[in-house]
Amino acid sequence: ISPEDKDVDITERNSSSHDYKIKDDFHDVENAMVSSSTKSLSDKDMIRIAKGIKTTYSIRHGDDKSEFKFIMGALAMLWVVAIGLVIAGHIYPNNDTIGSLTPLVFAEAFALFALELIWECFLSWIVLKYNIKINYTRKLGNLFKVPKYFLADLLPFYESTSISLTTSLAINQTLFCLIYYRKSRENIPFFSYIFLSQDRREDRPDTLIFQVTEDIMRFGVYFPFKMLVVNAIGYPAIVFIPIAVNNIGDGLAEPVGVAWGRHKYTTTALYYKGKFWNGNFTRSWEGSSCVFIVTLIVVAANFASFTGKQFWITMSVLPFLMTIAEAKAPHTNDGPFMALVGCGFLSVVFLLL
Repeated sequence: ISPEDKDVDITERNSSSHDYKIKDDFHDVENAMVSSSTKSLSDKDMIRIAKGIKTTYSIRHGDDKSEFKFIMGALAMLWVVAIGLVIAGHIYPNNDTIGSLTPLVFAEAFALFALELIWECFLSWIVLKYNIKINYTRKLGNLFKVPKYFLADLLPFYESTSISLTTSLAINQTLFCLIYYRKSRENIPFFSYIFLSQDRREDRPDTLIFQVTEDIMRFGVYFPFKMLVVNAIGYPAIVFIPIAVNNIGDGLAEPVGVAWGRHKYTTTALYYKGKFWNGNFTRSWEGSSCVFIVTLIVVAANFASFTGKQFWITMSVLPFLMTIAEAKAPHTNDGPFMALVGCGFLSVVFLLL
C-alpha cells in the first residue's frame, strides 16, 4: 500500500480499479470458513484469521490509536458512573433504588458475561458451520448485549439496583473490550473467533467502536427509565416493549432488507473513520417495515398492560414512531434512538392517560 493510499477505506478501495485489490491469506481463510464444506480450523488457520484482520481492514495507520482512545474514554466514563453510585450507596445505605455493592453484584455481572460469551461463541460457530451471514449473527448477538441487564429482573436470584446494573455493564464492557480490541484479536486466535460473528464488513475498521457506542447509548436510555419511571409507577411495559421491538423488529429488518429490499435510502454513522456523522450506509423500506409490523404485534401482546384508551392510542401512534426512529437513526445506533422514542412515548401514555 503506497503512502498516499493509507487513508483510503477498504470499501472505497474495493469499488475502484483492480490496482487496489488486496491479496492476503485472510481472504482465503475467510472464504474457507464460510464455505459449505468448511472443516475444523486448525490453530494455524485461526492465527492467520486473527492477524489477517488488521492487514486487510485496518488500512489507516491511525485506526489502532483511534480505537484505543475511544475505548479508554468510554470505559473511563462507565467506571466513573459505577464508582460514583457505589459512593452514593454508602452515603444513602437504605436507598433501595441505589442499592449496595455486594459479592452477589459481582457474581451476577460475571454470570451475565459468561452467558453472552457462550452465545457469541455459538454464533461464530454457526457462521463457520452453516455459512450464515455475519449481518444476521450480529443482530442475534444483540439479544444478549443490553437487554440482558433489564430482562434479568425475571430471574429469581437477580437484584436490580442502580449499582448492580451499572457495575454489570462496566465489567461486561471492560472484559469484551479486552477481548475484541484489535491487538488482542491479533495475538489470541480464540478472541478473533468470538469476534467473527459481530464483525460486519461494512463496519470495519470501526466495528468495536460501533458496538461500544450502541451498547452504552442503549443502556443510557433504558437505565433512567427503568430506575426512575418503571420502579416508581410500576409499568414494566415501558421498557420491555421497546426492548422487544428493538431486538425482534430491528433484528428482522436487516435480513429482510438484504433479501428483499428494493427501495433503498441512506443514512450516516454517528462516528466513522475518525469523524462524527460520517459515512454512507444503505437501508431499505422493506426492512424498516419489519419494525412497524413487530411493534403492532408486541403492543397487541401486551394488551393487558393498558387501559382501553391507552391501548388504542399506542397501537395508532407507536408503530409509526418506532419505524421513523429506526429509519432516521445513525448506522448501528438505531437501538438507542428506538429506545428513547419508545420509552418516552410509553411513559407519557402511562403517566398522563
